[in-house]
Amino acid sequence: MLQKNQKGFALIPLVILSTIVGIIIGLAAPHYIRQNWMIQPQQPPAPSFQKANDLRVDLNAALRENVALVMTAARRVYDNDIYASDAIQALSANADDIAKIIGDIYGPSVKEEYSTLWKNQDTYFINFAKALRENDQLQKEQAERDLDNYDEETVKFWRKHNPKLDLDNYQQLVIDRVSFIKSGIEAYSSRNIAKSYKQQHNSYQQIGKVADILAEAIVKQFPEKFNQ
Repeated sequence: MLQKNQKGFALIPLVILSTIVGIIIGLAAPHYIRQNWMIQPQQPPAPSFQKANDLRVDLNAALRENVALVMTAARRVYDNDIYASDAIQALSANADDIAKIIGDIYGPSVKEEYSTLWKNQDTYFINFAKALRENDQLQKEQAERDLDNYDEETVKFWRKHNPKLDLDNYQQLVIDRVSFIKSGIEAYSSRNIAKSYKQQHNSYQQIGKVADILAEAIVKQFPEKFNQ
C-alpha cells in the first residue's frame, strides 16, 4: 500500500507541469497568430499562367481559323461559286468569335467595335477578290487602299484601348498579314495555286505572332483578371 501511494504522489508533479505548459502555450498562441498571420501584409495572388495561356491559345485558334476562312471565301468569290455566300457567312461568324474573346475582357461596347473593325478587314479582302474576278481596276484600287489603311485603323483601336501594346511591332505584323493574304488571292486569280496555298501557309504561321503580342499586352494591362 505504501508503494502504491508513493507512485500516486509521484504523478502529481507531472500533472502540475503539464498544466503549466498548457497555460504557457495557450497564452503564447494568440501572440504567435497575431505576429505570423494577422499583422502580416497580404500578398497579391500569384499570376495564373493557365488563364494567360488560355487567352493566347484562344486568340491563336480564332485568328488561324480566320486565315483559312478568308482564303476559302476569297477563292469561292473569285470562282463565283454557288457556296461563296456560305463561306462569307462563316467568315463573319469567325469575326464574331474573335470579337467575343476581346469583349470578354473589355466589355460589350468594345466587342462590337472590334467586330466591326475585323469584319471590315474581311470585306476588303473579299472586295479585292471580286475586283480581280471582274477585272475591275477601280474596284481593285479601292480595295487595295482599304487594305493599306487597315493597319492604321486597327492601331487606332488598340491605342485607345490598350496602352501596353507595342504598336509599332503590332502594326508591322498587320501589314505583313495583309500582304500574305492579298498575295495569296492574287496568286489564285492567276491560277498559281501552289503559291496561293504557300501564302496561306505563311499567313497561318505569321498570324500566331499577332495573337501572341495581343495576348501579352492584354495580360499586362489587366493582371488582376489573370490572377487565381
